[in-house]
Formats: sequence, structure tokens, C-alpha cells
Amino acid sequence: LPPAELDKKIMRKGYFPVYIASDNIPCALLVVKYEPDDDIVYEDGYGEKVLAAFEQKKKAALIAFNLKSMNPNRPEKIIQKTHRMHWYNCLKYGSSRIAIKREKIIKANIVYSLLFGGGARYQAGEDNLFITQCLQKKLRGYASSYHIGTVKQEESTWFRGYNEEYYQDRGALFYAMYGKRAKAILFLFELRNKERTFPFFKRLHLGKIGIKKFLKGD
Repeated sequence: LPPAELDKKIMRKGYFPVYIASDNIPCALLVVKYEPDDDIVYEDGYGEKVLAAFEQKKKAALIAFNLKSMNPNRPEKIIQKTHRMHWYNCLKYGSSRIAIKREKIIKANIVYSLLFGGGARYQAGEDNLFITQCLQKKLRGYASSYHIGTVKQEESTWFRGYNEEYYQDRGALFYAMYGKRAKAILFLFELRNKERTFPFFKRLHLGKIGIKKFLKGD
């Protein structure tokens, strides 16, 4: 792979490097202008904050940053103090606020799942699954207190409320992330969950249905 300094120079100018590979061997470099979703506005100089965070945490493979939500009804988790990610505190960060070290992710053979996310079989969770896979493969993740922009959070392309499908899909996601430990972790998660659309045991039951459907390939 080309040296990391090349990637840094490209990012400082507001572009991102995209490598095309054949048989896992990089054979071409495309320099792509990054255009975020319409509802996301990154601050001027956000790239410098991202690079500074990785300089401070040299062993990090991925770092999540602060995006301020402009919708009080759909707030983003605010990171008050930089800290290490673990399996129990890594589920609050969407892909729009995550930066990665490309070479570490490629070496660990980690990719985004096509089963989860907007327009996929399961309506959300691709970023949670990605982060969990990184941590399970012993890559280091951190949550940084740096602010890098704002997000409107006006409409969602996938969220249709805390309905039965939502909780079933969450069960499927938990199995994809934790395997045989999914039911136990789902129990603990729902125990602390503040969503009150359904009672605790109803939410747990729906999650288990989602696990069964996931295992059957439904």
C-alpha cells in the first residue's frame, strides 16, 4: 500500500483516497471528492481534527467524533471525554461520525455488511456491526471529544418508529454481532432500554423472533 502520508495529504485538501485492488493487491488510486449527505455539515478544518485525534491515539484503528444534532427530538450522543471503546459502549456511533485507518481495516479483512442498513434486509445496524467486528478482531477504537460538524436529523430513510419490525431487526443484529451470546446481551440491553413502546418482555420476545428469522435466513 502507498504510505499513509499520501492519504493525509489527500485528506487535508478535502478529498479521500479510494484504492482499487485485484486479488487483494492495490493496483490503482482514485482521488474522490467527499460529498456528505445533505443533512450533514462538516466544520471547516474537520480533517485536521481527525488527523490530530489519530496522532494522539496512535494505536487506534477507528475513532468516533461528535456530530451535534439540530433536532432536539433526535439527539446524537455527545462524547464529553475521549475514551476507549468496548463491546458495551460502542453502539451509539453512526458511520457519519467515524474515521478509520484504512490499512488496519483491510489487514483485518473487515467490511460493511450488505444485510444491514437503509434499503437492506434489516433496516439498520451496519455501523454497529462494523465497529463490533473491529473490536472483536482486537483493533482499538476510541470515542473522541472533538466536534466535527452538525446533522439535521429531520427525516430518516429507514426509521418508522419503535414497532415490531424494529425490535425483530435488532434481535437479528445482536446475533450477527454476538453469536450465541446474543440472547444474554439482548436481555441486558433491553433491561436498560428507555424505549417504552412495548413492555420489557414483549421487546425481548420480538428480539428472539428476529434471531430465529436471522438463523433461518428469512
